[in-house]
Amino acid sequence: MSLLTRLGRKEGSNTQLVIFESSQVEDERDDSFQNVKKRVHKRMVDEMTTDEQAALSNVKTPPQQVEAIIEKYCKREAQENPTAIPRGEWPQLINDIRDEMLGLGPIEPLRKDGSISEIMVNGPKQIFVERHGKLELTDVKFRDEQHLMNIIERILTPLGRRVEPLTVQNLISFGTLDGKMAEFLRACVKARINILVSGGTGSGKTTTLNVISSFIPEGERIVTIEDAAELQLQQVHVVRLESRPANIEGRGAVTIRDLVRNCLRMRPDRIIVGECRGGEALDMLQAMNTGHDGSLTTAHANSPRDALTRLETMVLMAGFELPVRAIREQIASAIDLIIQQSRIRDGSRKITYITEVQHMEGTTITTQDIFRFEQTGFDENGKAVGHFVSTGLKPSFLDKFELAGVHLPDDFFEGDDGGTTFHEEDDMV
Repeated sequence: MSLLTRLGRKEGSNTQLVIFESSQVEDERDDSFQNVKKRVHKRMVDEMTTDEQAALSNVKTPPQQVEAIIEKYCKREAQENPTAIPRGEWPQLINDIRDEMLGLGPIEPLRKDGSISEIMVNGPKQIFVERHGKLELTDVKFRDEQHLMNIIERILTPLGRRVEPLTVQNLISFGTLDGKMAEFLRACVKARINILVSGGTGSGKTTTLNVISSFIPEGERIVTIEDAAELQLQQVHVVRLESRPANIEGRGAVTIRDLVRNCLRMRPDRIIVGECRGGEALDMLQAMNTGHDGSLTTAHANSPRDALTRLETMVLMAGFELPVRAIREQIASAIDLIIQQSRIRDGSRKITYITEVQHMEGTTITTQDIFRFEQTGFDENGKAVGHFVSTGLKPSFLDKFELAGVHLPDDFFEGDDGGTTFHEEDDMV
């Protein structure tokens, strides 16, 4: 009976059986529900009083008051169309209208679900979510393409509301890194170490970049450069630059490389490039090598060594005929630290390596791991089991810590065989 809905009645000794496709019945029911919702929504837009509009616009209005206003117009609709919708479906109707008017429509409940880390809308009838690191198809749908476009426009329209970003405490609780690694990264940012966050697609690079950028002291002038604004810096003195595609005539494009070159005239204390993916890598390296210490960027790569190779390739994309050795010398002198972000098979994100970029030996850039994640297997629930360890090696840029007045304990980099357990009372971050 899961595929078919059967409705029948007896006439004498025979049973007449009418079979409908379940999807057809559901579609008809959904259409009826959507029509009622549209009518109530339109009624509210046409008939709401000024006080009611003000109440719905005020984020401090209690939810019960908002629902009471919506229910008032549901009752008006029910008086004119008594059979339009059963009384038992009113709570769903009220919730849906509230989400349409104040939230993101049908995906609003997904946005509020704490177990969901990402919402992927492939089309009005196909919406996936990532829950606990796994992708799953939802039964949530938009009415049509126009409904979806309306919500997209609402997302893009500035609402004057801020979404609080994740903090380093969140990443520690998620198991992305431990307290000792967080303290080291805070020290690196304050000491103006140039950092590259490396990782694959969906590994959490931008989230980690957001978190470590929060360690930049107030009062420094920060210039961020992105294709689309994703960074959520909380400092006061931030200049945000975004690239722009060409118009229909092929003119007016502003590339990431244009922005990197021009931001140097803006007297930045720090430059943060959301992602290096082309010739702008050369300009970024030159900026790091000419007094803009403490700059941050990300790149797609699967390991710290791959990140260095990727940087070489991007520099060559700048269009200059540079010897490989010259490129590697630029990289070795510009990048101090690579944070390797990885997505583990169970869907969790972890910083798998914190690696120092040292110097050139012949034609090779030498590196050394300061911290790493050692995975030992999976538990009965399929979750990765492992721990973060300090390799016992000290970075060669510790002199920058001293010059910046950043101090770490003498035994901070001593190796350990069980990782570092983070205790709230010991939080130095």
